[in-house]
Amino acid sequence: MACYLTNTVYDCDAKTIFQASVHILRQDTQAARDVFSGKLQDFSSISELLGPTNHDLNQTVLGWFEGNNDFVPENPDHFFDRVFLQLNFTDPEIMSTCGFLEQAGIKCHNGFLSDYPSDIYENRLKRFNDYTMKVLNENTSNIWPDITPCQRTSCKVLLWTVKHSNRSFRSHIFPIDQFYGYHSRYMFLMTDLAVVEDNADIQRYISRVIGGGHKFNRVVADMKRKEAVGAVAPRCCLEKVASTIKQTLFDLHSEDNKLVRTATEKYKAASGDILPDNYIKAIRHAIELYLIPGLTNCLSAVRRYIQISSDEVGVCKMQDGEDYYDHCLRWETTTTFTPEQIFNLGKNATENTLDKVVQVVKMMNENGDMTLNSSDPPTVILRDMFENKKFRFQNGPEGKKDIIKYCQNLLKEISTKVDHLFREKPLAACEVSELPEAMSLGGAAAFYQESTLDLTRPGIFYINTGNMATHLKPQMKSLTAHESVPGHHFQISRMMENRKLPAFRRRYSSRYAGFVEGWGLYCEYLANEIGFYKDKSGSDSYDTLGYYTFELLRSTRLVADTGIHRFKWSREKAIQYMIENTGMDRERIESEIDRYCVLPGQACSYKIGQMKILEIRAKLEKQEGFDLAKFHDKLLGLGSVPLEILEEEMLSEEKV
Repeated sequence: MACYLTNTVYDCDAKTIFQASVHILRQDTQAARDVFSGKLQDFSSISELLGPTNHDLNQTVLGWFEGNNDFVPENPDHFFDRVFLQLNFTDPEIMSTCGFLEQAGIKCHNGFLSDYPSDIYENRLKRFNDYTMKVLNENTSNIWPDITPCQRTSCKVLLWTVKHSNRSFRSHIFPIDQFYGYHSRYMFLMTDLAVVEDNADIQRYISRVIGGGHKFNRVVADMKRKEAVGAVAPRCCLEKVASTIKQTLFDLHSEDNKLVRTATEKYKAASGDILPDNYIKAIRHAIELYLIPGLTNCLSAVRRYIQISSDEVGVCKMQDGEDYYDHCLRWETTTTFTPEQIFNLGKNATENTLDKVVQVVKMMNENGDMTLNSSDPPTVILRDMFENKKFRFQNGPEGKKDIIKYCQNLLKEISTKVDHLFREKPLAACEVSELPEAMSLGGAAAFYQESTLDLTRPGIFYINTGNMATHLKPQMKSLTAHESVPGHHFQISRMMENRKLPAFRRRYSSRYAGFVEGWGLYCEYLANEIGFYKDKSGSDSYDTLGYYTFELLRSTRLVADTGIHRFKWSREKAIQYMIENTGMDRERIESEIDRYCVLPGQACSYKIGQMKILEIRAKLEKQEGFDLAKFHDKLLGLGSVPLEILEEEMLSEEKV
């Protein structure tokens, strides 16, 4: 990606692409275009961010690119610009995802892939962390006497991040799994996120097909390295990985495969022309010569992993596994809760929610609806609801169309209902779409993909239609509130559009899961508060029960996650606990448990985050003249932050 011999980054002049990037950060895309085209020869930002230099500017930029520059800018905003560029500029896949350089029509990075996993990547990250710690461990007021409160908060957020990233546990992260494995992320990058508008884009696309083969070989090398500390996912999870890779390889062997279809369809949509045959042949040739061998090598490595893996599912089996899990909980929840505390919080919350299920069904029975029986145990009530066909979508293409349309209508409905609770709303649109097939097996029931920074791609609420049996109509309102409006779409889009925040905070939307997922679950609670789940008569309905099934899912997660990773529960014990306390079917619960196995601590972030937001709100509601809309605006205006910083900022002297 970076070449000292030719003074280039992504095959572009290093100083030029760096200066253009700074102009984009400062919202001057025209200046970025002019610099990139050669019309503007102003490279002053290099000295502002990287320090005065008496030698070649390209070499200064290339040295910084590799992490060899310790200059501290005189302006904290310039420091934040430098941080953003260090975290994004060096990763072309991240830049493609957020559409950063595309805002100025720059697309050279789209021909490259990230150099993760590799020693080069790890060494660059270490140098960045060391530099950031050195700067921010100083009193920031001494470095920048005129620092503002907002800038100081950003310093706190960045310092928290670097301190708690704990590099000593990077070797414990599973190199491949069914949830975030590169085998599915690569296909998402090459289909949904691909930019194919002209012949130059096609050439870059082919380069990424070729690079994919090399990247999968690096994934295999990473698997071998991490095997030493026991970072091998459980057998049940690896079998799902193998199945997905086999499906992808089967597709790639066909002439009309997903990559060829993506290139031809996007090219025609942008240009109106048919993609020339020579480009189609070049894509197929690159797939055959590079991508298929690399992916086949990866599949062989996964099969070998399956042979040496075990049925033990907790990370406590790893070297220093207990310390690693403590780190995961700290990182994912951004709190200091211990595994024991989280386990007990989960059990108590589960019992309280089961009581609410019985109360709702009892009221429904009193109103003449006897579909469910309040005299049954709560999990029997819920199991009866899950098994009732009237609450299900059809299998097959028609059912997939129905669920998308159903959620599109719910999105419109809740957007109207919450309008008065948010004075500041995002500019980005939100759409509902099917999750790509390559990500469906073992993937989440739904997730949100943020828009590009220039809003050319909207925020998307993806629904996994790979297994329609996992979706229940009464759960769709709660799911929509969580993933779209006012959940992740409002939170992430508001953050990305908030120009008061430095770019490094606007971009990293998925950091601080305690806040992000806590907000999503809070929005499910908020939807219940405003009557979104009630029927036309104003009574609690099956949608209310659907909401409680999700509440149970999040509270039982606290028990299952800590049970697996701290108390050495077997997979079967965790499955049985969740079946007995949610009423969900075994297939859905197995998928949930397998997710917790490979993402230790992440499932705890939802309920812990919701509880913290509600706790902060309860304290502020005691203030005279409390305004809920103002509370939401202030909270979302902070961007994504660790929960302990959120509490400090929200409880500051300014009234809500």
